[in-house]
Amino acid sequence: MTGLYLHIPFCKAICTYCDFVKTRAKPEKQHSYIQALIEEIEQNKTYIASIDTIYIGGGTPSSLSYSDLSKLFTSIQKTTDLSRVSEYTIECNPDDITPQLVQLMRDYGINRVSLGVESFDNHILKKMNRTHQKETIFKAIDILRKGDLNNISIDLIFAYPGQTLTSVLEDINYAVTLDVPHISSYSLILEEKTVLAYKVAQKQERIIDEETEALMYTKVIETLKTKGYRHYEISNFAKHGYASKHNLLYWTDQSYIGLGVGAHSYINHKRLMHTPNITSYINSQHNNFASVILEDVSNPLQDACMMGLRLIDGLYVPRIEATYNIQLFDQFPELHTVIKQGLLIYDDDYLKLTPKGQLFGNQVFAIFVEG
Repeated sequence: MTGLYLHIPFCKAICTYCDFVKTRAKPEKQHSYIQALIEEIEQNKTYIASIDTIYIGGGTPSSLSYSDLSKLFTSIQKTTDLSRVSEYTIECNPDDITPQLVQLMRDYGINRVSLGVESFDNHILKKMNRTHQKETIFKAIDILRKGDLNNISIDLIFAYPGQTLTSVLEDINYAVTLDVPHISSYSLILEEKTVLAYKVAQKQERIIDEETEALMYTKVIETLKTKGYRHYEISNFAKHGYASKHNLLYWTDQSYIGLGVGAHSYINHKRLMHTPNITSYINSQHNNFASVILEDVSNPLQDACMMGLRLIDGLYVPRIEATYNIQLFDQFPELHTVIKQGLLIYDDDYLKLTPKGQLFGNQVFAIFVEG
Protein backbone atom coordinates (compact mmCIF):
# COMPACT_ATOMS: atom_id res chain seq x y z
CA MET A 1 0.00 0.00 0.00
CA THR A 2 1.36 3.41 -0.91
CA GLY A 3 -1.26 5.86 0.37
CA LEU A 4 -3.88 6.27 3.08
CA TYR A 5 -7.01 8.39 2.66
CA LEU A 6 -9.25 9.19 5.63
CA HIS A 7 -12.67 10.77 5.11
CA ILE A 8 -14.18 13.26 7.54
CA PRO A 9 -17.79 13.91 6.45
CA PHE A 10 -18.58 16.93 8.61
CA CYS A 11 -18.95 20.58 7.61
CA LYS A 12 -20.10 23.71 9.42
CA ALA A 13 -22.09 24.70 6.33
CA ILE A 14 -23.00 22.91 3.10
CA CYS A 15 -21.66 24.61 -0.02
CA THR A 16 -24.14 25.14 -2.83
CA TYR A 17 -22.12 23.15 -5.39
CA CYS A 18 -20.89 20.21 -3.27
CA ASP A 19 -22.06 16.61 -3.63
CA PHE A 20 -19.34 14.93 -1.53
CA VAL A 21 -20.33 12.71 1.38
CA LYS A 22 -20.83 15.29 4.11
CA THR A 23 -23.27 16.56 6.73
CA ARG A 24 -23.70 18.96 9.58
CA ALA A 25 -23.76 16.98 12.84
CA LYS A 26 -23.86 17.42 16.58
CA PRO A 27 -20.64 16.87 18.53
CA GLU A 28 -21.91 13.54 19.88
CA LYS A 29 -22.23 12.10 16.38
CA GLN A 30 -18.83 13.44 15.43
CA HIS A 31 -17.29 11.76 18.49
CA SER A 32 -18.98 8.45 17.59
CA TYR A 33 -17.76 8.71 14.01
CA ILE A 34 -14.16 9.41 15.00
CA GLN A 35 -14.26 6.46 17.38
CA ALA A 36 -15.47 4.21 14.55
CA LEU A 37 -12.81 5.58 12.20
CA ILE A 38 -10.11 4.93 14.81
CA GLU A 39 -11.40 1.38 15.13
CA GLU A 40 -11.15 0.91 11.36
CA ILE A 41 -7.62 2.35 11.35
CA GLU A 42 -6.64 -0.15 14.03
CA GLN A 43 -8.16 -3.04 12.08
CA ASN A 44 -6.11 -2.08 9.01
CA LYS A 45 -2.80 -1.37 10.75
CA THR A 46 -1.09 -4.21 8.84
CA TYR A 47 -1.88 -2.50 5.54
CA ILE A 48 -1.00 1.04 6.58
CA ALA A 49 2.11 0.43 8.69
CA SER A 50 4.51 1.46 5.91
CA ILE A 51 2.62 3.87 3.68
CA ASP A 52 4.19 6.85 1.87
CA THR A 53 1.40 9.44 1.94
CA ILE A 54 -1.57 10.32 4.15
CA TYR A 55 -4.48 12.52 3.11
CA ILE A 56 -7.27 13.54 5.50
CA GLY A 57 -10.11 14.93 3.40
CA GLY A 58 -13.79 15.65 3.57
CA GLY A 59 -16.06 17.32 4.27
CA THR A 60 -14.00 19.60 6.43
CA PRO A 61 -11.53 17.83 8.74
CA SER A 62 -10.60 21.11 10.41
CA SER A 63 -14.20 21.52 11.61
CA LEU A 64 -13.64 18.75 14.18
CA SER A 65 -12.92 19.62 17.80
CA TYR A 66 -9.27 19.66 18.82
CA SER A 67 -10.04 16.70 21.08
CA ASP A 68 -11.36 14.57 18.21
CA LEU A 69 -8.52 15.64 15.94
CA SER A 70 -5.97 14.76 18.60
CA LYS A 71 -7.52 11.30 19.04
CA LEU A 72 -7.46 10.72 15.29
CA PHE A 73 -3.88 11.96 14.89
CA THR A 74 -2.77 9.77 17.79
CA SER A 75 -4.32 6.72 16.18
CA ILE A 76 -2.52 7.43 12.90
CA GLN A 77 0.75 7.97 14.76
CA LYS A 78 0.41 4.60 16.53
CA THR A 79 -0.44 2.56 13.42
CA THR A 80 1.84 4.05 10.77
CA ASP A 81 5.56 4.68 10.44
CA LEU A 82 5.46 8.46 10.10
CA SER A 83 9.22 8.56 9.54
CA ARG A 84 8.66 7.23 6.01
CA VAL A 85 5.56 9.33 5.23
CA SER A 86 6.81 11.99 2.84
CA GLU A 87 3.54 13.88 2.55
CA TYR A 88 0.86 14.20 5.24
CA THR A 89 -2.01 16.44 4.11
CA ILE A 90 -5.14 17.70 5.81
CA GLU A 91 -7.92 19.75 4.24
CA CYS A 92 -8.87 22.90 6.14
CA ASN A 93 -11.18 25.86 5.79
CA PRO A 94 -9.51 29.27 6.17
CA ASP A 95 -11.72 30.28 9.09
CA ASP A 96 -10.66 27.19 11.07
CA ILE A 97 -6.96 28.09 11.04
CA THR A 98 -5.67 29.17 14.44
CA PRO A 99 -2.19 29.05 16.02
CA GLN A 100 -3.48 26.26 18.27
CA LEU A 101 -4.65 24.14 15.32
CA VAL A 102 -1.37 24.68 13.46
CA GLN A 103 0.61 23.61 16.53
CA LEU A 104 -1.58 20.51 16.91
CA MET A 105 -1.00 19.56 13.28
CA ARG A 106 2.74 20.14 13.54
CA ASP A 107 2.97 18.09 16.74
CA TYR A 108 1.59 15.06 14.91
CA GLY A 109 3.70 15.36 11.77
CA ILE A 110 1.28 16.97 9.31
CA ASN A 111 3.39 18.80 6.73
CA ARG A 112 0.88 19.94 4.08
CA VAL A 113 -2.41 21.87 4.23
CA SER A 114 -4.98 21.99 1.44
CA LEU A 115 -6.94 25.17 1.99
CA GLY A 116 -10.50 25.40 0.65
CA VAL A 117 -10.39 28.98 -0.60
CA GLU A 118 -12.60 28.61 -3.74
CA SER A 119 -12.59 32.38 -4.40
CA PHE A 120 -11.27 35.68 -3.03
CA ASP A 121 -14.48 37.47 -4.08
CA ASN A 122 -16.68 37.97 -1.00
CA HIS A 123 -19.82 38.18 -3.14
CA ILE A 124 -19.08 34.84 -4.81
CA LEU A 125 -18.11 33.26 -1.49
CA LYS A 126 -21.49 34.26 -0.06
CA LYS A 127 -23.28 32.76 -3.08
CA MET A 128 -21.31 29.53 -2.57
CA ASN A 129 -22.36 29.50 1.12
CA ARG A 130 -18.74 29.53 2.20
CA THR A 131 -18.12 30.57 5.80
CA HIS A 132 -15.03 32.71 5.22
CA GLN A 133 -14.17 35.96 3.48
CA LYS A 134 -11.15 37.22 1.56
CA GLU A 135 -9.57 38.74 4.66
CA THR A 136 -9.83 35.38 6.45
CA ILE A 137 -7.72 33.73 3.74
CA PHE A 138 -4.82 36.16 4.17
CA LYS A 139 -4.96 35.71 7.94
CA ALA A 140 -4.98 31.89 7.62
CA ILE A 141 -1.94 31.87 5.33
CA ASP A 142 -0.08 34.14 7.74
CA ILE A 143 -0.88 31.88 10.72
CA LEU A 144 0.22 28.76 8.81
CA ARG A 145 3.55 30.33 7.88
CA LYS A 146 4.19 31.66 11.37
CA GLY A 147 3.66 28.07 12.53
CA ASP A 148 6.22 26.86 9.97
CA LEU A 149 3.60 25.05 7.89
CA ASN A 150 4.63 26.34 4.47
CA ASN A 151 3.55 23.53 2.14
CA ILE A 152 0.17 25.05 1.33
CA SER A 153 -2.22 24.22 -1.50
CA ILE A 154 -5.10 26.52 -2.40
CA ASP A 155 -8.29 25.27 -4.07
CA LEU A 156 -10.07 27.66 -6.43
CA ILE A 157 -13.23 27.31 -8.54
CA PHE A 158 -13.89 29.04 -11.83
CA ALA A 159 -17.03 29.28 -14.02
CA TYR A 160 -19.31 29.64 -11.00
CA PRO A 161 -22.42 31.68 -11.83
CA GLY A 162 -21.62 35.37 -11.44
CA GLN A 163 -17.89 35.02 -12.08
CA THR A 164 -16.27 36.84 -14.98
CA LEU A 165 -12.93 36.34 -16.69
CA THR A 166 -11.65 39.38 -14.78
CA SER A 167 -12.76 38.05 -11.38
CA VAL A 168 -11.31 34.58 -12.07
CA LEU A 169 -7.93 36.08 -12.96
CA GLU A 170 -8.11 38.28 -9.86
CA ASP A 171 -8.49 35.08 -7.81
CA ILE A 172 -5.42 33.61 -9.52
CA ASN A 173 -3.40 36.76 -8.94
CA TYR A 174 -4.31 36.80 -5.25
CA ALA A 175 -3.09 33.20 -4.93
CA VAL A 176 0.13 34.05 -6.77
CA THR A 177 0.68 37.11 -4.57
CA LEU A 178 0.38 34.86 -1.50
CA ASP A 179 3.17 32.77 -3.06
CA VAL A 180 1.61 29.42 -2.16
CA PRO A 181 3.50 26.51 -3.78
CA HIS A 182 0.44 24.65 -5.08
CA ILE A 183 -2.78 25.85 -6.71
CA SER A 184 -5.73 23.72 -7.77
CA SER A 185 -8.11 25.51 -10.14
CA TYR A 186 -11.27 23.52 -10.83
CA SER A 187 -13.95 24.27 -13.35
CA LEU A 188 -17.40 24.13 -11.77
CA ILE A 189 -19.20 20.83 -12.30
CA LEU A 190 -22.94 21.19 -11.85
CA GLU A 191 -23.79 18.15 -9.75
CA GLU A 192 -27.29 16.79 -9.32
CA LYS A 193 -29.01 17.13 -5.93
CA THR A 194 -27.09 20.25 -4.96
CA VAL A 195 -28.49 23.65 -4.02
CA LEU A 196 -26.86 25.18 -7.09
CA ALA A 197 -28.43 22.60 -9.43
CA TYR A 198 -31.83 23.45 -7.96
CA LYS A 199 -31.23 27.18 -8.44
CA VAL A 200 -30.17 26.64 -12.05
CA ALA A 201 -33.27 24.51 -12.70
CA GLN A 202 -35.43 27.25 -11.19
CA LYS A 203 -33.62 29.84 -13.34
CA GLN A 204 -32.38 31.61 -10.21
CA GLU A 205 -28.81 31.13 -11.45
CA ARG A 206 -27.38 30.77 -14.94
CA ILE A 207 -24.34 28.64 -15.67
CA ILE A 208 -21.37 30.06 -17.55
CA ASP A 209 -21.39 29.26 -21.28
CA GLU A 210 -18.80 26.80 -22.60
CA GLU A 211 -16.90 29.37 -24.65
CA THR A 212 -16.38 31.65 -21.65
CA GLU A 213 -15.46 28.70 -19.44
CA ALA A 214 -12.85 27.57 -21.99
CA LEU A 215 -11.40 31.08 -22.14
CA MET A 216 -11.22 31.21 -18.33
CA TYR A 217 -9.35 27.90 -18.24
CA THR A 218 -6.92 28.95 -20.97
CA LYS A 219 -6.12 32.24 -19.24
CA VAL A 220 -5.66 30.51 -15.87
CA ILE A 221 -3.10 28.18 -17.46
CA GLU A 222 -1.27 31.02 -19.23
CA THR A 223 -1.17 33.19 -16.11
CA LEU A 224 0.14 30.49 -13.77
CA LYS A 225 2.79 29.38 -16.25
CA THR A 226 4.18 32.91 -16.44
CA LYS A 227 4.33 32.99 -12.63
CA GLY A 228 6.49 29.87 -12.30
CA TYR A 229 3.86 27.22 -11.72
CA ARG A 230 4.09 23.96 -13.66
CA HIS A 231 0.80 22.74 -15.06
CA TYR A 232 1.16 19.04 -14.18
CA GLU A 233 -2.46 17.84 -14.14
CA ILE A 234 -5.60 19.17 -15.79
CA SER A 235 -6.60 21.23 -12.74
CA ASN A 236 -3.35 21.39 -10.77
CA PHE A 237 -0.33 23.68 -10.80
CA ALA A 238 2.77 23.51 -8.63
CA LYS A 239 6.13 25.11 -8.08
CA HIS A 240 9.11 22.79 -8.46
CA GLY A 241 8.94 19.91 -5.98
CA TYR A 242 5.42 20.68 -4.73
CA ALA A 243 3.16 18.48 -6.88
CA SER A 244 0.74 16.51 -4.71
CA LYS A 245 2.40 13.16 -4.02
CA HIS A 246 -0.80 11.62 -2.70
CA ASN A 247 -2.97 12.64 -5.64
CA LEU A 248 -0.31 11.37 -8.02
CA LEU A 249 -1.09 7.89 -6.67
CA TYR A 250 -4.59 8.21 -8.12
CA TRP A 251 -3.36 9.49 -11.45
CA THR A 252 -0.62 6.87 -11.88
CA ASP A 253 -2.71 3.75 -11.09
CA GLN A 254 -1.08 2.97 -7.73
CA SER A 255 -2.63 1.29 -4.70
CA TYR A 256 -4.11 3.17 -1.77
CA ILE A 257 -6.53 2.43 1.04
CA GLY A 258 -9.44 4.67 1.96
CA LEU A 259 -11.05 4.50 5.39
CA GLY A 260 -14.22 6.19 6.60
CA VAL A 261 -17.70 6.73 5.26
CA GLY A 262 -17.85 7.09 1.46
CA ALA A 263 -14.11 6.40 1.11
CA HIS A 264 -12.71 4.45 -1.84
CA SER A 265 -9.75 2.07 -1.90
CA TYR A 266 -7.79 0.76 -4.87
CA ILE A 267 -6.05 -2.52 -4.10
CA ASN A 268 -4.61 -4.96 -6.66
CA HIS A 269 -6.54 -3.14 -9.40
CA LYS A 270 -9.83 -3.58 -7.59
CA ARG A 271 -11.79 -0.60 -6.33
CA LEU A 272 -13.63 -0.88 -3.03
CA MET A 273 -16.06 1.67 -1.63
CA HIS A 274 -17.61 2.38 1.75
CA THR A 275 -21.26 3.15 2.29
CA PRO A 276 -22.11 6.89 2.19
CA ASN A 277 -24.46 6.39 5.17
CA ILE A 278 -22.80 7.72 8.33
CA THR A 279 -25.08 5.90 10.76
CA SER A 280 -24.51 2.57 9.00
CA TYR A 281 -20.77 3.19 9.07
CA ILE A 282 -20.72 3.98 12.79
CA ASN A 283 -22.79 0.88 13.61
CA SER A 284 -20.64 -1.36 11.41
CA GLN A 285 -17.61 -1.14 13.71
CA HIS A 286 -19.15 -4.02 15.64
CA ASN A 287 -18.84 -6.39 12.66
CA ASN A 288 -15.46 -5.23 11.33
CA PHE A 289 -17.02 -2.95 8.71
CA ALA A 290 -17.64 -5.92 6.40
CA SER A 291 -21.25 -4.91 5.78
CA VAL A 292 -20.43 -1.44 4.49
CA ILE A 293 -17.56 -2.11 2.08
CA LEU A 294 -18.49 -3.13 -1.45
CA GLU A 295 -16.50 -3.87 -4.59
CA ASP A 296 -16.96 -1.20 -7.22
CA VAL A 297 -18.02 -2.45 -10.66
CA SER A 298 -15.92 0.14 -12.52
CA ASN A 299 -13.36 -1.11 -15.02
CA PRO A 300 -9.79 -0.64 -13.71
CA LEU A 301 -8.28 -0.37 -17.21
CA GLN A 302 -10.72 2.38 -18.17
CA ASP A 303 -10.06 4.21 -14.90
CA ALA A 304 -6.29 3.92 -15.30
CA CYS A 305 -6.42 5.37 -18.81
CA MET A 306 -8.68 8.26 -17.90
CA MET A 307 -6.77 9.12 -14.75
CA GLY A 308 -3.41 8.87 -16.52
CA LEU A 309 -4.53 11.20 -19.28
CA ARG A 310 -5.32 13.86 -16.69
CA LEU A 311 -1.57 14.28 -16.26
CA ILE A 312 0.00 16.83 -18.57
CA ASP A 313 2.94 14.45 -19.11
CA GLY A 314 0.36 11.93 -20.27
CA LEU A 315 -0.30 8.21 -20.02
CA TYR A 316 2.78 5.96 -20.27
CA VAL A 317 1.49 3.38 -22.72
CA PRO A 318 4.06 0.56 -22.17
CA ARG A 319 3.22 0.46 -18.48
CA ILE A 320 -0.53 0.25 -19.12
CA GLU A 321 -0.06 -2.45 -21.75
CA ALA A 322 2.19 -4.52 -19.49
CA THR A 323 -0.02 -4.11 -16.42
CA TYR A 324 -3.26 -5.04 -18.18
CA ASN A 325 -1.82 -7.34 -20.88
CA ILE A 326 -3.36 -5.42 -23.78
CA GLN A 327 -2.42 -3.44 -26.87
CA LEU A 328 -3.91 -0.02 -26.11
CA PHE A 329 -4.70 1.02 -29.68
CA ASP A 330 -6.24 -2.38 -30.43
CA GLN A 331 -8.34 -2.17 -27.29
CA PHE A 332 -9.48 1.40 -28.02
CA PRO A 333 -9.20 1.96 -31.80
CA GLU A 334 -11.09 5.27 -31.56
CA LEU A 335 -7.89 6.75 -30.15
CA HIS A 336 -6.67 7.08 -33.74
CA THR A 337 -9.67 9.30 -34.50
CA VAL A 338 -9.12 11.77 -31.66
CA ILE A 339 -5.42 11.95 -32.54
CA LYS A 340 -6.43 13.01 -36.06
CA GLN A 341 -8.84 15.54 -34.52
CA GLY A 342 -5.94 17.10 -32.62
CA LEU A 343 -7.21 16.18 -29.15
CA LEU A 344 -4.41 13.71 -28.40
CA ILE A 345 -0.79 13.21 -29.41
CA TYR A 346 1.29 10.05 -29.13
CA ASP A 347 4.90 10.91 -28.51
CA ASP A 348 7.79 8.85 -27.14
CA ASP A 349 5.49 6.18 -25.65
CA TYR A 350 3.28 8.78 -23.94
CA LEU A 351 -0.32 9.50 -24.92
CA LYS A 352 -1.13 13.12 -24.04
CA LEU A 353 -4.00 15.55 -24.27
CA THR A 354 -3.19 18.51 -26.47
CA PRO A 355 -4.16 21.99 -25.26
CA LYS A 356 -7.33 21.57 -27.34
CA GLY A 357 -7.82 18.13 -25.80
CA GLN A 358 -7.62 19.61 -22.29
CA LEU A 359 -10.62 21.77 -23.19
CA PHE A 360 -12.57 18.84 -24.60
CA GLY A 361 -11.26 16.05 -22.40
CA ASN A 362 -14.69 14.47 -21.96
CA GLN A 363 -14.74 13.60 -25.66
CA VAL A 364 -11.49 11.67 -25.17
CA PHE A 365 -12.51 10.04 -21.89
CA ALA A 366 -15.75 8.85 -23.50
CA ILE A 367 -13.67 6.47 -25.63
CA PHE A 368 -12.70 4.49 -22.57
CA VAL A 369 -16.19 4.46 -21.11
CA GLU A 370 -17.78 3.31 -24.37
CA GLY A 371 -14.90 1.00 -25.29
